Amino acid sequence: MIKFYDSASRKFPQGATHVALYYDGLYAAPMDEPFPYRRWITIEGGAATARYAGIADFEHLNPVYDDSGRLRDWTAERKAIGKRARIYCNRSDAHLALEQTSGLPRLFWIATLDNHQWTPAELIADLKNNFGADISESELWANQYAGGTNADYDTSNLFGDW
Repeated sequence: MIKFYDSASRKFPQGATHVALYYDGLYAAPMDEPFPYRRWITIEGGAATARYAGIADFEHLNPVYDDSGRLRDWTAERKAIGKRARIYCNRSDAHLALEQTSGLPRLFWIATLDNHQWTPAELIADLKNNFGADISESELWANQYAGGTNADYDTSNLFGDW
């Protein structure tokens, strides 16, 4: 299983190869970050960012989180250009992301930040039973299980293809 990292400060563990970097917003990273495997995160959403950012950071206070259609527009544009749409969210927001992107293909990167390395089956059951989010295993891209606001970086297990 591939471990990957994200960090607003762009601090990563020694030898990190797979990272998720911010494309826009306060923590936007330079496009030439020296990592062999990079994914870009948007906090803005909308169709314009879909060409560059394959992950939407669906968290409270990010523009893509509100119900203005930014998440749906971003997801629809990712589909239109033949790219995968990955939605990063907490378990408690997964049902909102599902509602806002209903009918569109998307993958989920679920944050638990509980230092438990969930299996896909465990996480899917938890999402459905405790948060009302009916996400299939094929839609589960990754689990961010370690890190948090006081950590230099967050750690995730990749369940799908990078």
